[in-house]
Amino acid sequence: MLDRREFLTITGAGGAALLFGIPNPILASTEKEEKTMPYTAKDYAKLIGMEGFSETLLKNHFTLYQGYVTNTNKALDILGQMLKDGKTATPEFAELKRRLGWEFNGMRLHEYYFENLGKKGGINKEGALAKKITEEFGSYEMWEKDFKAVGAMRGIGWLSFIRTTPMGGLSTSGSTSMT
Repeated sequence: MLDRREFLTITGAGGAALLFGIPNPILASTEKEEKTMPYTAKDYAKLIGMEGFSETLLKNHFTLYQGYVTNTNKALDILGQMLKDGKTATPEFAELKRRLGWEFNGMRLHEYYFENLGKKGGINKEGALAKKITEEFGSYEMWEKDFKAVGAMRGIGWLSFIRTTPMGGLSTSGSTSMT
């Protein structure tokens, strides 16, 4: 006996087959297989020797970053196979989807971090961002104090300074989950 999901799958495939003129939908296959697009770790070796960061510290972060890239690709491959095998209604699929968010965010946050290291200069104290910071926090110095305090909190893995879209305000946010 078919359950509801199996019935809907079969009738949906049959309806699509009729619509597209496929005579035997059970033997039909798609011409183009879905393929996950693998991510490649970027090379940030140019940062080695940068003032204020030891070579060991940077290499450790490069290794962490490489792990996030590798695990993002592995999760995408496994999820793609589970999708093809019809195993999307399983706890394993759900957990791997959650894990993908962790790995992908770890990869992207490291890329943003590395790409912003080593740039000269600071904030333009006359620019729009500095004016908004002063408006929100009273002064640039008060914002910097808040930002550093959140960064120094126990358990914080990433620190973000964000503009909240609905109200247009600025906020410092610390996260351990990266999602």
